[in-house]
Amino acid sequence: AESGALDALMELLRCHQCEEASAQVLEALLNDKKVRSTKIAYSVVAPLAKYLLHPKTTNRASQLLSALALGDIFQQSSLTSSSHDVMLACRALIKILEAHPSQDIKTVAVSALQNIVSNDRVNRQALVEAGTVELTCKLLSSNDIETAEQAATLANLLFSTQTLNEHNSTNILNTLTGTNSCHAFSCFLSLS
Repeated sequence: AESGALDALMELLRCHQCEEASAQVLEALLNDKKVRSTKIAYSVVAPLAKYLLHPKTTNRASQLLSALALGDIFQQSSLTSSSHDVMLACRALIKILEAHPSQDIKTVAVSALQNIVSNDRVNRQALVEAGTVELTCKLLSSNDIETAEQAATLANLLFSTQTLNEHNSTNILNTLTGTNSCHAFSCFLSLS
């Protein structure tokens, strides 16, 4: 990482070359706690999000690994990424969630969103602004119990402290109570 490997891997991804292998090595590096705690790791958030948002990024395995890498970065509790970078990361994760509704993508992307929201209040606000509330409500309505439970955990993290009051709590609660999944809503309430 200190020798510039993260930048080199991001350049390969940006050029859509050796995507799966590059994403695999990138995720392995960012999964290391020491690497995650460096400023170098923070600089990968925006380019990685842009890669996931790029129309040419279609390789499902590299998308999954890149989402894992984003989740790895945001495991670092001292991460001080800009709200713009956080919003880009959220949009990228939402995009792949909507494009690939398979269980493995849902698990990885929602876990990454949970890592982002757990980090701090600024990240929580960026998630709300990126459209995560609407996505969470859709996931709460899922017939798949595992997806609904993950969404309930995300909702609990997302709406903790002052977030509900700051972001039109009445509309959010109406959406949550209007979901078709009683199980998901009860999970949300039990986590609150």
